[in-house]
Amino acid sequence: KLVEGARAVLRWSECRYASSKNARQQSIVMSVQDILRQVGQNMMLFSDYCQPLDSMFEANVEFKGHLFYQFLPDALWTVFIPKLKDLWSRSEHVVGIRSFTYDRRDVEQALLEFRDAGGRVARHDSKARFRRCSCKNNSEGKKACNQQRSHRDTMSRRTSISRRSNKPGGWACQRPALFLRMSLVKEKDMAEKRRTNVEKARIDAAVESAELGAKRHLSSDEGQQHIRKQAEERVVAEALSKLVAADANHDDDGSDADNEDVPSTFETSTTVSIGSTVRQEIARRAAVVKIRLHPNFGRKVQRMEEKIRRDYISTEVDRRR
Repeated sequence: KLVEGARAVLRWSECRYASSKNARQQSIVMSVQDILRQVGQNMMLFSDYCQPLDSMFEANVEFKGHLFYQFLPDALWTVFIPKLKDLWSRSEHVVGIRSFTYDRRDVEQALLEFRDAGGRVARHDSKARFRRCSCKNNSEGKKACNQQRSHRDTMSRRTSISRRSNKPGGWACQRPALFLRMSLVKEKDMAEKRRTNVEKARIDAAVESAELGAKRHLSSDEGQQHIRKQAEERVVAEALSKLVAADANHDDDGSDADNEDVPSTFETSTTVSIGSTVRQEIARRAAVVKIRLHPNFGRKVQRMEEKIRRDYISTEVDRRR
């Protein structure tokens, strides 16, 4: 580096500093994440505090496809860390960090500046929602936030929509809070996510194209004629099949089977059970004519056309997936 000159040395020093700073900030962020994880796992530790924990802290808050911790920034220093330090001193069964020696200024700077492969890990929200309210107006001692909002209005906001929002009354307390992503995103995970998103977009585009093409074909004269012909053939085939079954039942038990697809005036000479091949074909054609003249034939064809259209579109879409 010295041979390359002072500028090269300066660039190398800056890279080393940035790398060291990034590593330190990552360590701070992961420590804060572990602090909040322990808060969520030891909720009874805060039961004797003057403010309810769910008015200061919430885990598993979903935002833009990621899960976040939502908490009051001051509570991290005045409530969470002091309570956990007491736990660390009394218990040897704590899983995770057992000390937190970072300076508040460094922590706040790390939370605001640190980025992983997924972008910024923390963000502020001046109108975050909490389950319960512990806000106080210092001059009057009354509740300082508006808890009278409806449940629908509260849940319609883009923030603070948690998977655990099952308490009555919704998220009524509005106050500034900090959101910290619950886990860091690695570069390889982000690359895989990008690949998955690209593949999903490709499939969605292909499916949309296939669906539009299928609908365009079905709306054409050729497509409508083809669907109509198929529908009529299927309705006739189903009716003939039922006629054969009804005739077989008639031979077995001597009773007439009800069948709405074919006329009830069919004579034995027009069924498909006639021995002669020629007479069988004549009977079949006669049956087809009567089936087509049946009052329900048009409605059945329309229903069959709808089914064929759905099946055709579904098949074309599946071919593109």
